[in-house]
Amino acid sequence: MRAHTLSFPSQPGGPALDFLTDPNGFWTDIGTSAVDWLATHAPLLAPCAAVTVAGGSLLRRRLHHGRQRRLADGARCVEILVPPFVAPKGGEVLWAQLSGLLRPWWRRLTTGQPHLAFEYTWSHTGLRIRLWVPGTVPLGLARRAVEAAWPGAHTRVADPGPLLPHSHSVTAGRLRPARPGILPLRTDHPTDPLRALLQAATGMAEHEAACVQIVARPATGRALRRAHRQARRLKAGRTPARLPALAALLLHRAQPAATS
Repeated sequence: MRAHTLSFPSQPGGPALDFLTDPNGFWTDIGTSAVDWLATHAPLLAPCAAVTVAGGSLLRRRLHHGRQRRLADGARCVEILVPPFVAPKGGEVLWAQLSGLLRPWWRRLTTGQPHLAFEYTWSHTGLRIRLWVPGTVPLGLARRAVEAAWPGAHTRVADPGPLLPHSHSVTAGRLRPARPGILPLRTDHPTDPLRALLQAATGMAEHEAACVQIVARPATGRALRRAHRQARRLKAGRTPARLPALAALLLHRAQPAATS
């Protein structure tokens, strides 16, 4: 007679089975193992983490200063000579043509995203409108965009003098949009929105001067995706997360109202 040996499959096991059969115990074991490993290697990990954070912060600061210096080197000041009649929709045409300034993400990471700065300066001689163009932006592109947006306008490259008179007391401030960035800016106005600004700075004495600068640049794809995501949350009636809302409250930023 021949004897036959019966073999049975071994009991299954492994991390996957532990996770499926006992999730709480699985995560408890993972947390305990992680804490033990960190406690064992803490003398080596702490200096490495400190060096990594300090090196990353220094590298980021150097990249930021390098991008700013590259944009400032060779910057030009373009003086705008406005026509007697200004088209109401000229601003929309201007920014539509300047949307080509948006760079790919890898170029923004290395060289930064160039911006434009409009400058309104008042003195006892009158008003001057200027446009600051970074050195990395083609000068002809900006000048042609201005002249195409407002027919009859002329541009010329000027050698700017001091922004404000020297040895005078200066009062300055910074303005930011009060409403969240996901809300669009109003562009359809019954009257010129700059009328109040232009009238407030008229009648300057010889020892007085004023300057208003508006810095703008095209919105990147990341900013647009974040705005669309926040808009969907507001439309669905969901409030933002607690930590961002608390940070916005502490920083005195505008908070979106939740819908009921």
